[in-house]
Amino acid sequence: MAQVTIEVDDAQLAELSRAFDGRDAQELAVLFAGLATTEHLNWITGRARHRSLTEEHLSRIQHIYEVMIPETEAPSFNRLYNSFNLPHGQAMYLARALGDMTLRHWRRQAIVDLLADLKRVEAQAQQRQEQQEGDKGINIRTSKMGALELSRMCDAEFKLDRNFIGVTPKGGVGDQRVVELAADSIFTIIGKLEAEVVDA
Repeated sequence: MAQVTIEVDDAQLAELSRAFDGRDAQELAVLFAGLATTEHLNWITGRARHRSLTEEHLSRIQHIYEVMIPETEAPSFNRLYNSFNLPHGQAMYLARALGDMTLRHWRRQAIVDLLADLKRVEAQAQQRQEQQEGDKGINIRTSKMGALELSRMCDAEFKLDRNFIGVTPKGGVGDQRVVELAADSIFTIIGKLEAEVVDA
C-alpha cells in the first residue's frame, strides 16, 4: 500500500471539521481523501456508472456514512440539510431513501437506543409504582425511529392485554421525539425490548 501526502488549506480543513461536528480536521481529511480517490477511481474504471443524479447522490452519501460518520447514527434529514447543505426537499427524500435501503440495520439500532432511553427513566417509573401511580405517564425522549418501534410494541401488547396503557406522542423536531408512557407500561416494554436485543 502506498502512502500519499496531500495539501489541504486551512479554510477547507475548517469547512470539513464544521460539516462533521467539529471532529479533528486532519483525521477527517485523510478519510475524505480516501473517499474521493475511491469514488473517482470507480468512475474511471467503470465500476460505478450511475443512471441518475439521484442514484449518484445516494451512493456518495452512503459511502460518507460508512466511512466518516459513527455507525450508530442513522441517515437523517438534519445531517443532510444542516451539515451537507442539501436542499430541503432533496435532504428529506435522500434521508428516507437511505433509511429504507438499510432499514433492518437501523431498526435493530433503534431497539437498542429505545431500551437505553427507557432505562434512563426506569428509576422514575419505579418511584411512581411505589406511590401507587403506575398508570401515570412519564415523558421519554427518543429518536423518530425509536418512537416508531415503541408504537409497534405498544400496539402488539394491547392486542394481548386490553388494560395495557399505550404510548402518547407529545411532539418532536427533526429526529427527536417526545412521548409519554405509563410507568407500568415502561417496565413491560423494557422486558420485551431486552428479549428482542438478546434474540437479535
